[in-house]
Amino acid sequence: MTRAIVEFYRTLVAGDRSHPSKPPDPPTSIAKNSRFSRLLVSYSQKQFTGAIEIASPNGQKWNIHYRLGRTIWASGGYHPLRRWRRSLHQFDAAIDFQTLEGTDRTCPRTPLEYQLLAIAIEQKRLTRQQARNIIDRVVRDAIFDIIQEEAKHALQYRLHSKDTVGHISILLNSEFVLWQVIQDWQAWCRADLAAYSPNYAPKLRQSERFARVLSPASYRQMENLMSGRHSVRDLAVRLERDLIAFTQSLVPYIRQGAIELIEIPDEPMEWIVSPHS
Repeated sequence: MTRAIVEFYRTLVAGDRSHPSKPPDPPTSIAKNSRFSRLLVSYSQKQFTGAIEIASPNGQKWNIHYRLGRTIWASGGYHPLRRWRRSLHQFDAAIDFQTLEGTDRTCPRTPLEYQLLAIAIEQKRLTRQQARNIIDRVVRDAIFDIIQEEAKHALQYRLHSKDTVGHISILLNSEFVLWQVIQDWQAWCRADLAAYSPNYAPKLRQSERFARVLSPASYRQMENLMSGRHSVRDLAVRLERDLIAFTQSLVPYIRQGAIELIEIPDEPMEWIVSPHS
């Protein structure tokens, strides 16, 4: 990590004077009171094969894909391509997508990113452990978003029996993954962050405030990072920081109007076709 980024992050942390709220309900209570969580557990125990479609009234739609009750993938929702790209970066999966052959980019049932993952494993561009880590991270981020969405809206559910994706023989323990995500959500709430989406992007609103306390190099770095183009999740991975700690460091500036969180679109599909652009 460059010195400029370190200085920039220290400036953020120095301004963090937030205080945790009352601890939320324990994970068992959250799972019991969440229809989404109960569905995941139920269909895991039934050894379901297919997909559970989850739809929010705001237009977001996710699919959690199962094989014999194990979770194999999560698609849709907020920023599926950002989520995929971020997970590749997090687990050092440097894949040149232009050299991968065998994808069917018109196949509606299997997400392109899952096809690419399967081909990368087959062509030994990716280890199975890397693939497992990527799948786990993608699934956990998607389930976290669904749990946060469920806290705000009544969600609709639909089953797609036998409609599953690909043939990567990496199966996640569905109940264990859910338990991990509930703990992640609990920690997010305990940090008083329930009102903030990690899919929003921070954008500077009072740039002169930071220009006064940062070196020119660090300020330029901050302008680039806080440009409203990168989500909080993207930045936490890029800066190699814990997501909760990084988000907490932003909160005082958000409350003061120095930084604004804005909604941003997903990555364009072109980066998969031209990964070096």
